[in-house]
Amino acid sequence: MVKSESHVLGECLDWLAIHGFFAWRNNTGCLKAEDRFVKFGQPGSADIIGLTKQGRFLAIECKNGGTNARQRKKQEIFQMQVEKNGGIYILARDVKDIMKLLDDTL
Repeated sequence: MVKSESHVLGECLDWLAIHGFFAWRNNTGCLKAEDRFVKFGQPGSADIIGLTKQGRFLAIECKNGGTNARQRKKQEIFQMQVEKNGGIYILARDVKDIMKLLDDTL
């Protein structure tokens, strides 16, 4: 059974919290406030943003395990920027994806 993206996101946030990572849910988008639109967040930024215990920037993009769950172009650009600047970027289709890559930072 394929897990939903929100399920993967919740499992990842729970695992990070249990292991003491400083990380939070990140949102982007816009809303209408009275007579104008307000944009917020960096387009393409990851679902989870935070820091490792050593202080490295951490970005986790959560996708469901389905074969059609691909990154959008803006997400790929965000990944390249994070990695180019020394951060850690993880494309997580399951909580096991972050466990494998972050165990050595515990």
